[in-house]
Amino acid sequence: MKGIAQVLAENPGANAVLLGNHGLLAFGPDPVATGRLVIAIEKSAAAELDAAALGSARQRSAAQRISCQVH
Repeated sequence: MKGIAQVLAENPGANAVLLGNHGLLAFGPDPVATGRLVIAIEKSAAAELDAAALGSARQRSAAQRISCQVH
């Protein structure tokens, strides 16, 4: 198992780390930005659970992701 410091060193742009059986560790330039990040992650997790309840989430292909970014 990797330590938090090693994960962050390998992912220098990471703003959060999800710790199994512990919770979320989030970083930001100030408390307000960090709070907004935590809320966004929590909302994303809730949306994932809602999608799973409706028949599971589906992975999109690279072409579909690019198509969404262009439009």
